[in-house]
Order: sequence, then structure tokens, then C-alpha cells
Amino acid sequence: MSSVFEAGTLEVSGCSVTLKRGGAGRPLLYLHGAGGAPAVQPFMEALTREFEVLVPEHPGFGGSDEPEWLDNIHDLAYFYLDFMERLDLRDAIVIGSSIGGWLALEIAVRNASRIRALSLVAPAG
Repeated sequence: MSSVFEAGTLEVSGCSVTLKRGGAGRPLLYLHGAGGAPAVQPFMEALTREFEVLVPEHPGFGGSDEPEWLDNIHDLAYFYLDFMERLDLRDAIVIGSSIGGWLALEIAVRNASRIRALSLVAPAG
């Protein structure tokens, strides 16, 4: 993993998720696709030059817990609304790839008050 990012865990809604975090500035939340987010990609490192980049592993993926309440994309959307509140993210840019793009839209239609912009990369769903 790049030295630009710190790895840790965060407890949200009774679920422990792994989180890579790096950079400074406006928050940028990257929502990965079905393949997970096992490694920091070069584009993520480049984004840290202007943003505080947050790369969580969705509940049920990688090192994150798979909570009993997780049944569908809607549950993930509500989880990420709690995630954004827990970190007090405001005016955030949300980038979603594949299933992460679908998830980003599901989050935004529920509550876009913490989101400044969405960018979807080959969204699924």
C-alpha cells in the first residue's frame, strides 16, 4: 500500500469496515465495484493531491464485517449515509465504479445533503 494512505477500521452502524484514507482537502469518497478495493490504485494516489480520499471496503467485502442486516443495495445506501454522518463529511465528491456507481446513485436519491458531486464509472444496476 502507498505511504500516502493510512489503513484502519471504522465502526458504523454496528459494522466494522476497513478504510484507506489519504490526502487533504474536500472529501472524496470512492465506492468500489464488485471486485472490492484490495489495493490503492495510482489514480487514487493522484487524487490525494487535491482531496482527502476515503476508500472503504463495503460491508460484506474484504476485511469489512458482513452484518446480519445487509440484504441488498438499499441497505448499503443507508449504511453509507450513516458512514458520511459518522465522519461528518460535507460537500463531498462521491465516485462510484460498477456496483459502487449504482450505490452512489442510491445514496444520492435518499439524501444528497452531504454530496457536492457524483461521478459514475461504468455503473451497474
